[in-house]
Order: sequence, then C-alpha cells, then structure tokens
Amino acid sequence: MRTAGPLDDAFVPTQRRILGNYTREQLVDILDKYDEAFDINASKEKLIDLIIAIMKNTKPVSQPETKRSDIYLYLSWISKYIVLLFIAYFAFLAVSLLIFYLFVPKPQKFCNTNKQSIYCITCPKFAKCKSNNVTCETGFTFDGRYCVKTDDDTHVISKMLDFATTELRKRAGKHRCGKCLSNYLTIDQLDALIYSQNFINPQKYDFVFQKMIQILQQQYNISTQYDDRTTLIASTIADRPFSCILRRFLISSTFLFILICILCYLIKYSIKRTKNQKFIENKAQYMAIKVINEMKNHDSEIDENTLKHKFSKNPEIDLSLWLIIDSYLKKSPYVIARKSKGVTYYRFIL
Repeated sequence: MRTAGPLDDAFVPTQRRILGNYTREQLVDILDKYDEAFDINASKEKLIDLIIAIMKNTKPVSQPETKRSDIYLYLSWISKYIVLLFIAYFAFLAVSLLIFYLFVPKPQKFCNTNKQSIYCITCPKFAKCKSNNVTCETGFTFDGRYCVKTDDDTHVISKMLDFATTELRKRAGKHRCGKCLSNYLTIDQLDALIYSQNFINPQKYDFVFQKMIQILQQQYNISTQYDDRTTLIASTIADRPFSCILRRFLISSTFLFILICILCYLIKYSIKRTKNQKFIENKAQYMAIKVINEMKNHDSEIDENTLKHKFSKNPEIDLSLWLIIDSYLKKSPYVIARKSKGVTYYRFIL
C-alpha cells in the first residue's frame, strides 16, 4: 500500500509532529500497511523516519543496526578479499620465480673453506678459499672452477668436470621433479654423454676420462655408490627447471588456496544463515505483538488455529515461524497459554 502521492518536504515537520503523538504500537501498525521490511526493535524515532521516507517514496540510508551486524559485514568483506589477496599473492610469487630464474645471475663468488651456501660456489677440492680467493694445493692448478693436477690435460679435464657436474645436477633436479626414477648416472652413462661432446682426441679420451672421474668423485657435492656391476655417481645439488619449480609451488599452494576458499564460503554461509534467522526472529516478534494486540479485543480465549489463519498467509508454510511466535507468546507476561487436546489456547491478561 502506498500513499496517493509523494510527501512534499514542506509538510515533513507537520507530519513528524503528528506521528510523534502516536504510540510505538500504532507506528508499527502503520508500517505494517506498507510493503516494506523494518526492524521490529527499532526506536520510535527510527520508525517515524522510515514512515516519512516511505511517504516521500525514498528510503533513508540504512545504518548498521547492531554491533553484530557490523561484525557480519566485516567478516563478509574479509572473506571476499582474502580470496582476491591469495590469488594476487600466488600470481606475484609465480612472476617473481620466473624473474628470478631468468634474470637473476648465478652466484659467482666462492664460499670460504668448509662453508656451503646457495649464494656462493662451494670451495673446490684441493683448495683453500677466503674472500673469493682460491688457492690450490701444490701440484694443482685452478682452472676457474676446480683445482686439477697440473699437466697438459688440465684444460680438457676442467671442461669435462663442468659438463659432468651440470649433467649430474640436472639428473638430480629431474629426480626431485618426478621425471626420472633415480638421481644418479652410472659411469657408463656419464662416459657416453661426455664422449659425445668431443672434448679431446679419441685416442687420449679414456685416459683423460679416468683422471676426470677421480677428481669428480672427490668433490664435496658429489656422492658415489658402488654395486656389483658399476659405479653410481650423483650430485647432492639439484638444478630443477623453472617449469618444475612453478608446478611444485602451485601444487603445494593449491591445498592452502582451496582451504581458504572453503573457509570463506563457510563464513559467508554462516553470515547469511544468521541474518536469515535474525530476520525470521524479528518477523516473529513483530507478529507476536500483533497477535497480542488482537487478543486485547477478545475477553475469551483464542485458539492457535484461529490466529494462524488470521495472521499467516499460508499456515502450512509458516508453521516454523508460528513455533517462534508461540514461544514469544508463552514468554509474554500479558498472555496465558494452555493446551487442550493438542490445541493451544491463548488469553490476554492485564
């Protein structure tokens, strides 16, 4: 139900004075004639403001009704933006990993002796390192990465060591990423890989390869195992491809992301359910007041079926609502309730 026309601003003060003479119950009855939802617990002043706003065909800006509603609103906001923040966080980390992998240079300085770190290169065997200065033992020559025995094959052995170390680290990385079953290479596999690179004349290859293997097995980051048939060599440092690092990161983060999404959904569901329950309780309390006002006009008892048909649009659908109304009526000091043959009867008392 609406007024014939909007209320002019000039008549607002007069209308406010008129409404001020009404009791709170009368204001509730007026609002009941309008197709508007309102808080049954609102103060008289707020009820007057709402009536005038309706008559002007405008609604006042709603204010938080209770501290609880503020908390629900805050939690709803938090749950929404937590998901967005996590998506942004994962995207940022993925981009950061890509930039680090592609553009951040590998460590060039050597660690001090007996020290290991991802930010420096392990001091080579047969050497002492301090402040990035590498001093090889007597009879060994520093080739830029390793200390190898001083002879005519030093340069070739150095290139073989670099290649072998790189291949062993790649193998360890593939193993950690689940792309191969073992983290090691056999002597024969390493031999075939190095031979294919043509580092030296084939006539001298076997001799130089054996010297390189001896040096390789003595390096700090190399692990050697023996079985009945061959020697297994592995690197304790793994070079994983960026695709593997990113995939592992996403897999490890997916569970946490799903958990956060579920938590946010549960928070929103709880908020919605609580708000719906609050709305039902307010509606039941409002209807209980109407029922009590109706009972004032009757000297005799009124049975629940009569009240249900009078105040419920569909008694079957509103059964759960009526149970709440019934609890309000039984708690009211102005109502006496009794039950006879499965039917509840109510009477208004002063």
